[in-house]
Amino acid sequence: KVEYIAPDFALVVAGSWNDRWDMSVGSVTITQARKDVLDFTRPYAFNPAQFASTIASGITTIDGFAGQKICTGGASTTYQQWLEGTLVLVDAPAPATPPVGATAFPLETDQLCAQSVQSGRADFTGWLSSSEAIDAALKAGTPMQLVGDPVFYESLGIAFDNTVEDNDSSVAAVNAILDEMRAD
Repeated sequence: KVEYIAPDFALVVAGSWNDRWDMSVGSVTITQARKDVLDFTRPYAFNPAQFASTIASGITTIDGFAGQKICTGGASTTYQQWLEGTLVLVDAPAPATPPVGATAFPLETDQLCAQSVQSGRADFTGWLSSSEAIDAALKAGTPMQLVGDPVFYESLGIAFDNTVEDNDSSVAAVNAILDEMRAD
């Protein structure tokens, strides 16, 4: 029997789940720090990290974000880590270099970045998130525009708590399912 829960993302990437859940299928990017506390399947997708700027900012290039505040969803995201220069991706192409002096402006979720712009807040000039999240916000009329190409690609994997004995068999079983899906 499957039971679905939605824990805070910071709890997921911290590891040591203590049997509260068995796996996380929620766009967990495979990073070196996360591999230290979690086991992962092979990547099932590569998610582009994309910039958008507020229309009011006039920023049209990634370098234009130098010295600016960039909204990110939460302190545990790869977007904030990339801006801070601490992101070490695994199984993904090397990321671009962050704009000089750009700082993260973390809100609880990515969606709050878009909602803040829609409500008229102006305490940041850009948003760094998945291209999917940004595209959805733009289609919903958020007064922002895409800026540049993706700055990195997140290798997404299904995560398992590495403190659980015999996780290798669980990871192998889910990898087999993913392989079947790829072949289909």
